[in-house]
Amino acid sequence: MEAHTGSVIMKYNQLLKNFMLIMAIMLVGNLALAQQSQTTTLPPALRAAIQSGNDRVISQAIETLSGGNDQTKAQLVLLAISYIDGLGGTATQQQATAVGTVANWFTSSLVTNRPDLAQQIQARVASSRNTYLITAFAAGTSNTQQPGSTTRRVVVPPRPTTPDTPEVPVVPEPNPDQSGSPT
Repeated sequence: MEAHTGSVIMKYNQLLKNFMLIMAIMLVGNLALAQQSQTTTLPPALRAAIQSGNDRVISQAIETLSGGNDQTKAQLVLLAISYIDGLGGTATQQQATAVGTVANWFTSSLVTNRPDLAQQIQARVASSRNTYLITAFAAGTSNTQQPGSTTRRVVVPPRPTTPDTPEVPVVPEPNPDQSGSPT
């Protein structure tokens, strides 16, 4: 009887180990599938723009892909934010900051005509785990609303410009009509 009980316990332990192994494989497969579906929903042009870390390129990609449709713009901005969050620690500061800046620009442009979309973007930024993205977004917005007011005041940050060329000193040429000129 003892030998039979021992073999049942051994079989039970083996079955439990196999079950746990199967569950671990399924969990890893689901995680990989979730990451894959997150990256496949992002249009390749927008993914490439985000990887460039250039806010103007990201903005242009969103404008082009949306065809001027505000709803599509908002969806693309939301996808970009989710993409940065999905990258986790592998997202560079430049990429996250560029997406945060672009999210700010589009929120500012949507706040008048489509405040619902602007609020969706703001809420998504607020739930982001990337502090660079949040900081870049917040740096140019002021969501203060006066009591009784129905509009939001949004401050749009200036777009980055290329540095101006250094000033070259201007040497005035002597006027030949003046007396005492060296000519």
